[in-house]
Amino acid sequence: MAKYTRTVLKPFNKALLAEQLAGFNLVSFDLAGFQRASEFVGEPTTEPKRVLRKRLTNGSYIEDFAEPGEIRFESAADPGGALDAVLSAHDSTGLTAEQARLNKDGTDFDTLIAQYPNIDGMNAAQVRNYLKLLARIVIRDQRDTAI
Repeated sequence: MAKYTRTVLKPFNKALLAEQLAGFNLVSFDLAGFQRASEFVGEPTTEPKRVLRKRLTNGSYIEDFAEPGEIRFESAADPGGALDAVLSAHDSTGLTAEQARLNKDGTDFDTLIAQYPNIDGMNAAQVRNYLKLLARIVIRDQRDTAI
């Protein structure tokens, strides 16, 4: 396997990028020159980032630094221009289906918390909907699958 790098100075959603790169038969990819900016998005670092520090038996160290915006790939062959097209078209504000569900779960949970003090004033249909939403969030949290 050969290792390839690309440098792209824009934010990336790693999970979404993994879905977009699924057809490239990559062994691995790493947003080495990025730092976590939010729950889903990584932004390029402002300076080189140490990604490896290994101590050798003679007491010296091997260090590896990633440049800002460096993405590392491991593949049998250089994916070439098609990979560059995916990287340049990537929109970090997009979400995977799982990320969208996680966002919805968070919003729904906030709704449940806000409605809880008023549960005694709800009619039967509202209580049923409240309990269904609560059950969906609990089951999804426990199973970690979409329902």
